[in-house]
Amino acid sequence: MVKASYNFTRLGLEDVTAYALWTHGWSAVNPVTGSSVFQQDEYDVDLQWIPKKGFMRGFWFRVRYAHVDSRDGTASGFPINDVRVIVNYDFSLF
Repeated sequence: MVKASYNFTRLGLEDVTAYALWTHGWSAVNPVTGSSVFQQDEYDVDLQWIPKKGFMRGFWFRVRYAHVDSRDGTASGFPINDVRVIVNYDFSLF
């Protein structure tokens, strides 16, 4: 796994961060059959904004893209592409 991240504060975008991640899986085994399964690569890009002040305080905005690919051209269901837009809000119940 390799990951790189960046905080955009120096560019004037306070509370904004991003990261890119690559993972490679190998030597996986099907737990039912015991046979080897295909190798996979996953690429993720993530952009987050967590405002720490103002009326948006308590929110967390996140956009994420993921791409999963098989190194075995016969694997069904690949490639997988996933885009998510996530909004969280932090609040107290008590």
